[in-house]
Amino acid sequence: MLSLKDFIHGPYIKCPKCGKNSFSVSIMCDHHYFRRCTECFYPDPSKGEKGVKYPLPKLNKKVIYIDQFAISNMMKFLNPSAKSHKKVKGDIFWGKLFRQLHTLCKLQLIICPDSDMHEAESLLAPYYKPLKRIYELFSHSISFKSHETIKLFQIIGQFNIWMGDTKNMILMFRIL
Repeated sequence: MLSLKDFIHGPYIKCPKCGKNSFSVSIMCDHHYFRRCTECFYPDPSKGEKGVKYPLPKLNKKVIYIDQFAISNMMKFLNPSAKSHKKVKGDIFWGKLFRQLHTLCKLQLIICPDSDMHEAESLLAPYYKPLKRIYELFSHSISFKSHETIKLFQIIGQFNIWMGDTKNMILMFRIL
């Protein structure tokens, strides 16, 4: 049978009411979380005790669109069985780009959505599956609805640059 304790997990800190090291996260929301004690169940709303919201840090995740050329070259750099592996392996840029994008994705600082164009441009390639693995690795199952969305973002980004807006621009950029 499930109990309230099943939903409260460590790490634990000292409970402000009972003093035991049993106060931990009980509810996680998008911008905050709540804590509850597994021993005395503080704060207990049935006793008029109100929960305290603990704010989470604001996210500053960037969206980066990786074009097919970059995906292909990163895949060729990593895949010795790809036809152009030796040619691409000589340019360390693609290995460096892969490592940086992979690290930034793992740190939740960027997301690189895939698109219908990735699928269309990879479908007839002799190394379709390795290409798909690369763009899915960076997208974490997040996709643009269509290539028209990407085109729109690029137009808005260029318009913002033209207008001199550097605060809110959407840019296609190199990380290196």
